[in-house]
Amino acid sequence: SDESDESICGRSGIVFPIFIMSVSFVTFVRSTSSAPIFAIFAVSMATTSRAFVHHGLSRPHASNNLLLSKGGPANDGPVFYDDFGESELNSKSEREDRMLQLQMDKAATKVKEGEIAYESKIARNWRRGNWSVRGFALDYASQINVSAVAAPTSAAYTDATMAQDRALPDGRTVAVGRTDGSVFVVKVGDEYLTNFVENKRVEAEYFQYEEEDLRAPQPFEVLCDFQASEPSLGSINKILYIDDLESDSGNGVVCTSAGISGQISVWSLPSTENIEDGAKQVATIGQVDSKQIISLALVTVSLNDDGVPKDLLVSVSCDGKISFFDIGGNFDEIASCKCVEDDKIICADVSTSNDGERGGDCNIIYLGTSSGNVVGFQIKSLLKFATSDVDSVFTFPTADMKFRAHGADTGKGDAVTAIKCGGIGTIPATANLQGRSNSDATTSSVTSKILFTGGEDGSIKQWEILGKETSNGDLRLEHWPRMKTQRMKRRAHMFLGHSGKVTCISQQSYFDNSKFISSGEDGTVFVWNAAKGEELFRMDGFCNISSLACLGREVLVTDGMDGHVCLHDFGVEEDAASRGYELEW
Repeated sequence: SDESDESICGRSGIVFPIFIMSVSFVTFVRSTSSAPIFAIFAVSMATTSRAFVHHGLSRPHASNNLLLSKGGPANDGPVFYDDFGESELNSKSEREDRMLQLQMDKAATKVKEGEIAYESKIARNWRRGNWSVRGFALDYASQINVSAVAAPTSAAYTDATMAQDRALPDGRTVAVGRTDGSVFVVKVGDEYLTNFVENKRVEAEYFQYEEEDLRAPQPFEVLCDFQASEPSLGSINKILYIDDLESDSGNGVVCTSAGISGQISVWSLPSTENIEDGAKQVATIGQVDSKQIISLALVTVSLNDDGVPKDLLVSVSCDGKISFFDIGGNFDEIASCKCVEDDKIICADVSTSNDGERGGDCNIIYLGTSSGNVVGFQIKSLLKFATSDVDSVFTFPTADMKFRAHGADTGKGDAVTAIKCGGIGTIPATANLQGRSNSDATTSSVTSKILFTGGEDGSIKQWEILGKETSNGDLRLEHWPRMKTQRMKRRAHMFLGHSGKVTCISQQSYFDNSKFISSGEDGTVFVWNAAKGEELFRMDGFCNISSLACLGREVLVTDGMDGHVCLHDFGVEEDAASRGYELEW
């Protein structure tokens, strides 16, 4: 053959004769009784020859019953076509793939079953009150006590979850404020009791239940500490701990307020690699002589029509002033306005739902007042009002909702002393407004969110906040029950147990509102069944508890033990708590 035919017929001079011989053998086979022998010989000759070598093919080509063999990593070598071969290699590869897939499915199922079993154990322990206790003390010999604790929160998750829903088993941290204005960030360990003096672990105790469980316990560790405010200002009373906010010096930011001062101190935490550098103060917000800060929160909201979200620090003072600061812009104040006239704000909380969510409480701030009222504002409306030309000194924004939550019209125990947004309510997003037809369901939706309030008289109430979207796209908020004689259909309204005012309300998880936690001035912690209104269990023996913090779904952190921080671990085995001993400091 000529040069152009070499790529097809090959370069060997015997290629073409071999092919003729193969065809001859096949023809001969049809006319002789020795067909099997000659057929086998013919096939072997054809499969061992180089008659079907293609040197110019640059990419694989597939055909029926075809085996490909590539020469070279660049896929530029010859490709051998074998239409007579068996697909044993393909079958083996397919079997290996199937076995690998089965192994992966089995491993995934095992992991899933383990997660379900662990979640079931935690839920069972919370329901039955089965937990173990451990803790640490900071300068335990001094007269400086713990005044506040805070779990880390995240700017990236404020739209859906609570801090405890994303806390990982390893590397958990907690921020601790003290009565002298200092703040410590401590890595949580599993030692029974650790005592620190000048940030050094000088004494540690741990208790092992079984011989085979002996192992080196993970120690508590002070990652950093700083003097957030002057001791003369008083105790640290509010802490906002953002653990994933990057700054110039490291990762994480802590915002604090102290005493009756209206000043907010912002500190940047060092990264793990530069832990020895310590925390650095990055901003001081507000004035010392302004009114006391009673709430610090983080929200994500779109300020402009472009829809780009911004992380904002929200502060609420006792005189009803609400201020917004740009976290990404050196904590500059964006807007502020006074929202309540002639009433003192005792507590506040901010819901952080998605801005685009239909109905519900899309970024609503709730204020609990000394007169027993709950007042709610949409944050977008507040920002619009505060940045307008209206004189905010003499003009107040219109509340999106206001109702009396605690106390009689006159008398004792009026104030709302604790408030907490409790996640998704019992009305689904597809529910219709009463009296509307099914054809209007897509444009008239109702959703609900849970709101807990605690009173000065020790009572706790659960409310459903209904978000009704109007025809023009506005959101109208209503509460339920609206009258004292009304009750909630699938959840309890009233919870009685504390003998003093309620100081804090918290939840184990955003995704599980079947129970919640409350603390009181009487030194008790209650865990409640939210559906039945019953006490699941209680913890006694504390001093005045000012704050609760959940690290993950299994660890509850409390103050109220003078200079100690107490960790209640609900991730223990069924009988672990009964084999331990009580914590007496």
